Amino acid sequence: MSASRKSTARTPNQANTREKLILSALKLFAEYGVNGVSINQVVTDAKVLNRSAVIYHFGNREGLLRAIVERIAEELKPLQEQMLRELDEDAENPPGVKELMVALHMPVMSLFLRNEFGRNAEKLLSRMTWEFGEAGQTMMVEVFGPYLFEMAGRMQKLLPDKPRDELRLHFMLSINNLFHSLADIDLLRRTLGSEEGGKMSSKRFREESDKLFKQYLDFQIYGMAGKYLK
Repeated sequence: MSASRKSTARTPNQANTREKLILSALKLFAEYGVNGVSINQVVTDAKVLNRSAVIYHFGNREGLLRAIVERIAEELKPLQEQMLRELDEDAENPPGVKELMVALHMPVMSLFLRNEFGRNAEKLLSRMTWEFGEAGQTMMVEVFGPYLFEMAGRMQKLLPDKPRDELRLHFMLSINNLFHSLADIDLLRRTLGSEEGGKMSSKRFREESDKLFKQYLDFQIYGMAGKYLK
């Protein structure tokens, strides 16, 4: 390599700075919106001394947002791969509509329940569907589209009479529904706890998450398959 060529490898300190900026921006963007937070606020929250660190690592706000989305995708990828392995492990009993809907939604639900990163990720993804315009929507399709379209292709084989565009529309609506429901978890807990005169506690929500997820899937499965089930 020529001595004049600049290396693209990051030092440990650079990688640490980049990660801190991503995590701080994720937290702040999720809470206040992508355009509701200044770059200086991100740098301050990350406790990074170099005020131009965001420009150095990401170029601009959109570059920072893309890095965040790609970081979320890194967390989702092993969960998605596990779902694909489970779908393919029994060749004699291929998955049905229910199993495919579980595989579509479970990685998102698992990420949300895992930790604060997952909860912030859900809030940000929910915002990106409407707040960051065409750029944000295009970014989400680029990053998350391959897995969604893989699931859609498998579903098409189970529901051959369902038009392709209708199936993709329903897949997108279904996963967006989950993003928005988890992002607005306080409203969901308040609705579920209305008969108790308040809102369902975080502890109880976690204890009943499996049951609630099953009820949600039952609703989504009928909407996906409905009249096309034979």
